[in-house]
Amino acid sequence: MTPTPVTTAHGSREIALRRVVTEILAGLRHGYFEITVSSEVIGRGRRRLVVRAGKHYQFVIPEEECLGMASPVDDLHEEGTPEEQS
Repeated sequence: MTPTPVTTAHGSREIALRRVVTEILAGLRHGYFEITVSSEVIGRGRRRLVVRAGKHYQFVIPEEECLGMASPVDDLHEEGTPEEQS
């Protein structure tokens, strides 16, 4: 399967994150799904993010969009799971 065109515009990280969420929500509506996300560092510190969920989507994210990012996972650990909060 040929990947969709590479997205390299400013804001690629946000576009990629929206695509991942969209694919997860579509899979949940459908009832079952498989999604894989992979990343690699390419020239000039950029990251190539590939999302495979029926179709393949590629995003090239500039290094400056990756540095100093807040981690949503860290936020989840701070908040705990709903079971831990009760």
